[in-house]
Amino acid sequence: MDAARSRLLQLGAGVLAAAALIFTARGFYLQREAQMTDRYIRAVEQLGSASLEVRMGAI
Repeated sequence: MDAARSRLLQLGAGVLAAAALIFTARGFYLQREAQMTDRYIRAVEQLGSASLEVRMGAI
């Protein structure tokens, strides 16, 4: 009975660890996508600048 309880606890801990890993990976992916979108928006805004250097930096 004690061995079964121990295995069940190990299985539960493994499932929780896997869920935490998936949650973290998803958050990392979403954060990276948001960063790419933000950079794209800033570059498009800089293309309309009057300064040649700023426009070149946007490209």
